[in-house]
Amino acid sequence: MKKIILGELLKFYGKQMGTSLFYIGALLVFPFSVLMKVVADIRETYTYMDFASLLDGLVIPMQGIMLLVAVYMYRLVADEIQYRQSILFPDIVRIQYQRVIAILMNHALFTGMTLLFGATGMFVYFHQEQVPWSSFQLDILRHILIFYFLPLVLAALWGINCAMIFGKQKIGMLVLVLIWVFLGPLNTEFFSAYFYEGGLEGDRSFLFIGPLQPGSVYVPLVGYLGNQALLLKIFIHIVLQSIILFLLIGQWHLRFSRQWMTVVISLLVLCLLIIISPYALANNQQTFDRSHDAELAQHYKTPYRFQPNHKNLDYTIQKMNLTLNPVENQIETEAELKIQSDQAHIVLSLWHEYHITSVSAGQKKLQYKQYGDFISMSLPPQARTHTVTIRYQLHNSPHFPVTEEEWYLPATTNWYPARQVEPINRLGVETLDLIVDRSNLMNVRITGELPNDLVSNLTRQDENTYIGRVSGVTLLRGNLSTYEARGIQIVTDSSWSNPSTYWLPVEQVLKHTNTVIRRTFGKKVIFPDKVVLISPNLERNSFCDSHHLLLQVGTNLRLDQSLNEVIAAYVPGLMWSETSSHVKIDPKWKLFNAALAYWLQIELKLEPIEIDSFYLQQTGRDMKQLNGWIKMFSDRSHDQQLVLLQKWYRELNAKQKGGNRDD
Repeated sequence: MKKIILGELLKFYGKQMGTSLFYIGALLVFPFSVLMKVVADIRETYTYMDFASLLDGLVIPMQGIMLLVAVYMYRLVADEIQYRQSILFPDIVRIQYQRVIAILMNHALFTGMTLLFGATGMFVYFHQEQVPWSSFQLDILRHILIFYFLPLVLAALWGINCAMIFGKQKIGMLVLVLIWVFLGPLNTEFFSAYFYEGGLEGDRSFLFIGPLQPGSVYVPLVGYLGNQALLLKIFIHIVLQSIILFLLIGQWHLRFSRQWMTVVISLLVLCLLIIISPYALANNQQTFDRSHDAELAQHYKTPYRFQPNHKNLDYTIQKMNLTLNPVENQIETEAELKIQSDQAHIVLSLWHEYHITSVSAGQKKLQYKQYGDFISMSLPPQARTHTVTIRYQLHNSPHFPVTEEEWYLPATTNWYPARQVEPINRLGVETLDLIVDRSNLMNVRITGELPNDLVSNLTRQDENTYIGRVSGVTLLRGNLSTYEARGIQIVTDSSWSNPSTYWLPVEQVLKHTNTVIRRTFGKKVIFPDKVVLISPNLERNSFCDSHHLLLQVGTNLRLDQSLNEVIAAYVPGLMWSETSSHVKIDPKWKLFNAALAYWLQIELKLEPIEIDSFYLQQTGRDMKQLNGWIKMFSDRSHDQQLVLLQKWYRELNAKQKGGNRDD
């Protein structure tokens, strides 16, 4: 008998698997599911920009496909395995290896073809919706490889191994179903509490091969869930099953020495897997990690752990030089601040997850303590102007990813040392609700090993230097696309369609809003020539200066379909970008923004968003008082509402100026 019959086996099993309605039908569930989601997307009443969500939840049908594939492989192998005891010629092991390889190669071919068929359908739809070809489509292919293709290979090994062990015994099918339940991609839903607690980097993450949140596999700027660690993890699962299969077939050797050699080789490969396994836990996509859900609310409980004395805020930052040196999943940062102060002690603000390693003035080390978002430090005596150097690490975190591929460092948070009296996030809330002080302009210079694809409101002076005079600094990189439209540079997530599909009405609404605000509030408004439309945390916020507009609408609707929400997100940045944090904790501040957005929506003949006190409540605020203000506003005519808004604006502005003097 021939020793090498792989070619014949490939043809034999290719024909057998290709003509199986059960097997091919199972694989076609994926492209069918994609088609159904595309059809549902097309038939939506509103136009959505959430193209990336086409893969949300597809792990649910994938769980079913894996069971069908495993059952088919079990039946395919079990039907023949019953004869193994009667076939004891010397080449039986070699033939069995070739047989399994032929089955798996055909399975990989059929699986790859059906998955590519589904992906091609998505790409055609994206092309029709004017989503340009970019890293977004490549990200989809990587996600499909990790969470669909390789798990289906693993499912085939489950079925083959169970067939090898149990043959046609009924218990074999029961064991297969149990493996599917406990190790399938939906086990994070079946046992969510157990897996959420461990997160993506805990030891228990070895037990799941699917996403931690099956309904959320994409984050703007970050992209799809999927990286080298996750790829390595599913690879380890496949190799473990392959070792089991190697041992099962190896026991058919007629010679004991060869059986022993099979065990030795398996143990060596197992040791190698143990050595590389820690790398499978080095997952840097913390935005998908549910184990961090409670950390924000836990940190920003009331009362906050530290409250700066107003005297310690009696200083001015005149200049800031930042040196950024990216390393794996963090940025080694050195902030050199030129500070003018008569105080012996000052307090600076820095996001609490960024840990300081040293503070110095010249060659002298300064004493400091870090309390959450605040840094308390002593300044050298007998000097009014100080050059203080603070070294710290910009760590990767759930809300502000910093990895080798992504940086999310917006001007709406203190990712660099700043002067601020309030904690950076609103106290007593469970979501990201940032409060920052941007009341002073300063000269900023950033140097270091800077990537070429950075998006910033600073001017690039040379390859490794950015400069500017700003009140807040934005640095972004990741799955972003940059366009030019009507003389404006527009930066969006790479999953969005070309701005030509939506930008004109958005620009008109923003500029009309500027005109109305200039006329009714006498506020000087400049529309910048760079607009950044990125909201990784689905924030509804904005920041505006003469260099850029960071507009975070936080909606899945295409922006020309949600112009009222565009206004609601634009108002805080338009009215309060260069103000102190003091005014932003006033109970009337959020109400003013919502009421002004409501008034502007009516003024511009858009459907207004009703003011809801539930979304405006703040820690320790009297809901009855808030409802009273809302009623006071709602009971007035449109013109009278404007008078009330102007009054509130004067009151808030007066409080801001008073707060600055007190500080």
